[in-house]
Amino acid sequence: MSPTTPRGARELTGTMSRASNANENLAQCGDNAGQNNKPDKHSASDATLSNKSDNECLPSVPNDQHDILISENMASNVKSLSFLHWNVNGLLSKIQDSDFMSYLCTFDFVCIVETFVEEIQSNVFVGYNVFCKPAVKFTRQGRCSGGVICLVKNVFAPYVRKLDIDCGNFILLIIDKSVFGLQKDVLYVCAYVPPEGSPYYNYFDVENGIGLLEDCLSECMINLNDIFVILSGDLNSRTSNISKHVTTDTVFDSPCKSSPINADRCSEDGVLNNYGKSLLDLCTALNLCILNGMCPGDYSGRYTYISDTGSSVNDYFLLSNDLFVAVYDSCKLVISERIESDHMPVELYFRLLKEKDLNADEGDEKAFIDKFVWNPSNAQAFKDSFDSDEARTKLEYAINMINVDINKALRVFDEFIKEMAKCMKKRVFFK
Repeated sequence: MSPTTPRGARELTGTMSRASNANENLAQCGDNAGQNNKPDKHSASDATLSNKSDNECLPSVPNDQHDILISENMASNVKSLSFLHWNVNGLLSKIQDSDFMSYLCTFDFVCIVETFVEEIQSNVFVGYNVFCKPAVKFTRQGRCSGGVICLVKNVFAPYVRKLDIDCGNFILLIIDKSVFGLQKDVLYVCAYVPPEGSPYYNYFDVENGIGLLEDCLSECMINLNDIFVILSGDLNSRTSNISKHVTTDTVFDSPCKSSPINADRCSEDGVLNNYGKSLLDLCTALNLCILNGMCPGDYSGRYTYISDTGSSVNDYFLLSNDLFVAVYDSCKLVISERIESDHMPVELYFRLLKEKDLNADEGDEKAFIDKFVWNPSNAQAFKDSFDSDEARTKLEYAINMINVDINKALRVFDEFIKEMAKCMKKRVFFK
């Protein structure tokens, strides 16, 4: 399906697909609509899976994208991992579609947003641990709003724990470092940020959904200290082709093979909205980078939302800068083409680079990163780099921005210093 495919054709195809699978009811989902006029601000539930069910998910896994060699109890044998984010725009009508369910079951970690359900039966997603952030109702009539469900394959369950933090439409999980073969645990965040002006913000007394996400992530990163981040979600943020520069200032335990990471993003969506600006500031503050439009598999920054009224990029994967550098050669982002929702599924694949993989072939080019190292012999060159009209203009601009936008000022100053310090850049090779 191309971005210009009419929605009517997609709906017709989807209707025919669901009709052909009408008798293959994989599961039923409870739809216990709330009776109260106002939602519980602190409501949340985790659905517990049953180990016995006649409704087994039997996925057909594409070999070129998903090469898991794993025993039931040993995550150390993982060769690759797959993540899915999808705004399904309502889950109840889709879980009876066997094609939809089989597609979900091809992934190890799944983030489903805008489920519109308050709770879900335990046998719907067999083979997965299910974490649920219920949708909420703002009025007695009409459907629920929001809702997030995160699925974790049972084989990874012993290596995953949920953080007991109740904020926004977010689910936060800690994935043990052994799954990735890294020296840090991974904070995996499944997020839905309602659009600007949503009634959600009036009820919960929140002004900016991205600001709420940043506060939540900041608290976690402070409490957990040294950790990688993988964030997926419909963030209702349009960021155009603006990128948060990927830095390689730190030596990593799992370095990438040499590959030129393109710090420039591309995007089919040229719009920058208020939440997009906030998301870019979040990336700067928390040292995250947007994969859409700068990751293998999606260098063009394809639309993730396509409708009769317009198209946009709202669904994202974000990674910690240092994690992205470490896995750049081994990750792939795919904007898939499905007809069940106006939002396209966003797939992320990792081929894990264990230490033995990096040294498997001595003929391969050595892995390296570039870092800044003070060199006294280049001290004068470093000083001279500041002695130009261009440098003074950039520095003055950064200073003037302090009273306008402190986050932007920090970003401009950070980029300015790194540009001036090019003479101190050193390439570090790994044995």
